Amino acid sequence: TEEAFQFDVKYCAWHEVAKEFGDPHLCYPTSCYGDEVFFPRICAQAGFWFVRTGTLATGAPVCDFRFERLSGGEGQ
Repeated sequence: TEEAFQFDVKYCAWHEVAKEFGDPHLCYPTSCYGDEVFFPRICAQAGFWFVRTGTLATGAPVCDFRFERLSGGEGQ
């Protein structure tokens, strides 16, 4: 919509490598956590809010990315 943009990632190379090493959660501290640090900061500067409910590494069926336009300049 004009106020939100969302996409889901169903395949992640980092997650596949972590699974090959026997622990799918291994990619979370590097790749997934990086998203959760980078996107909120850059989005706040652009007037958006980053929302995530799950990642492949934490057992969700997809890594979801949602960007919502902030109203009134308030961030999270």
